[in-house]
Amino acid sequence: YVDTIRSLGEEYRDDIKIYVGFEAEYIKEFYQKQMDMFNKLNCDYLIMGQHFTKSEKLGPYSGEQTTERQRLTNYVDSIIEGMATGSYKYLAHPDLINYVGDDDIYNDEMSRLCNELKEMDIPLEINILGIGEKKHYPNPKFWEIAAKTGNKVILGLDAHCIRHMGDVSSYKKAMELVKKYAPDVDLHISVQSGIVNYHSANAFYNLGANRIVTARELSLSEIAEIRAKTPKDLNCDEVNAGNL
Repeated sequence: YVDTIRSLGEEYRDDIKIYVGFEAEYIKEFYQKQMDMFNKLNCDYLIMGQHFTKSEKLGPYSGEQTTERQRLTNYVDSIIEGMATGSYKYLAHPDLINYVGDDDIYNDEMSRLCNELKEMDIPLEINILGIGEKKHYPNPKFWEIAAKTGNKVILGLDAHCIRHMGDVSSYKKAMELVKKYAPDVDLHISVQSGIVNYHSANAFYNLGANRIVTARELSLSEIAEIRAKTPKDLNCDEVNAGNL
């Protein structure tokens, strides 16, 4: 799998930069084996998705409804402990835990999570797949807490098939969620989004973005065309040798 991706990356190196990464749980007893595999495969990044707080064979799945405070506490504790290793770039669907008990307990535990991850400078993901598939997340209660805490946030596609990659409607809803809880925030589209022409730049602008970073592979003439054919109030940044 990784060899295939690396081969494609080499074949299309003049057109696109392809990264290899994994989404994985932090399970203390499996962590070292996980990192050994990650390093052996020479992957680029790892993100945390805490679907379980212990072996999947033992369960339970974090997305199952629960009123047990201990399960919520275990979820938060395991994420904080895992993020402290420095191995994970961001937290996928942080609101996956499906706690339906006392609101004060939820607020206490999730505030603890948001505060700790803010201190570590770890972004939280608004999961677009959750919107499209009408899951219990993104959870408005959680994002209200994250907004008050001031966490960094990214939008994660979490595509499981090609159809998910074209789900513009859910992307718009994710943008609306950002604007609801952080109306004054600037919406930046990173270089990883692969903006290679003015069509994609204008599409992101129409979705609410006010700054884009164009793909690394573009020539000066291609960048100039994007600038000429996009709104003047859309800020355009370019990457040169990995630096803005």
